[in-house]
Amino acid sequence: MKNITLIIIATAICVSACSKKNDTKVAQLAGVRVTSAGVNTAVVVNKIVSNGGGNPTVVGTCWSSTNPAPSLDNSNTHTTNQAGTNGEYTDSLKGLSYNTKYYLRAYATNAAGTAYSVVDSFITLQTPYPAGQSGMGGTVLIVDSTGMHGLVIASPQDVVYMRWSNSHGLVGGTTSAFGSGVANTLAIVNAGNTDPQTAAAYCNNLVLGGYDDWFLPSYEELLYFRTYMTFTQWLNYVQDMYWSSSEASSSEAFFVVIGGGASFNTYDKLIGKVVLPMRRF
Repeated sequence: MKNITLIIIATAICVSACSKKNDTKVAQLAGVRVTSAGVNTAVVVNKIVSNGGGNPTVVGTCWSSTNPAPSLDNSNTHTTNQAGTNGEYTDSLKGLSYNTKYYLRAYATNAAGTAYSVVDSFITLQTPYPAGQSGMGGTVLIVDSTGMHGLVIASPQDVVYMRWSNSHGLVGGTTSAFGSGVANTLAIVNAGNTDPQTAAAYCNNLVLGGYDDWFLPSYEELLYFRTYMTFTQWLNYVQDMYWSSSEASSSEAFFVVIGGGASFNTYDKLIGKVVLPMRRF
């Protein structure tokens, strides 16, 4: 009889515990509330209306600029916080693109699974530096996905015509890659090409609008300028050959034709061509 009694008691405990576990339901969440949106960040407040009988272990926000139903499986990214029980929690969304619509919803995971709120959306702010805007010493050429960084070109009146260098000789270390203009310019100047009437030295010494970090662009940076310049002040600018900071040999460097048919070629460093200073911000 004692053994039978113990079995009955143990069974009753198991049934009670299992029943309690099975009673847990997924949480219920209110819609996401966007309290602020910037150029590449946003702050949202999410609220757990009911924990479903089991405290969430993880909560957060899913967001996507392409998927109208973001989840942990398909969102571009998500943030997580360790959760308590019911109540509000705040998330900071970072790394967003400017002037972009995002879909988002809150989530909470407990023993019964992951629950989501209804989908909401918002649009990040337009960049304060739109392409074509005058400022920062010249004209904004390109803005990256953060909306806060990019390239500036000198205005037409600050473009000059001069030699690449005053003598032949291999500089070495320059490349044609987009983004290499700064390093190329320093390499050219450090190799002894310091005459202010030569391309790299002119850009390196230049001060415009209070900015002194100008450089001679690589030929891929010039190709970008050639492809995307749509600014009124440049549309009727004279067709010509522009020096790049990309060296071809001891006697020649790459140039890019702006407004012409050919895209780029090489020419003698001692011949004068257009010099277009650029800077990064």
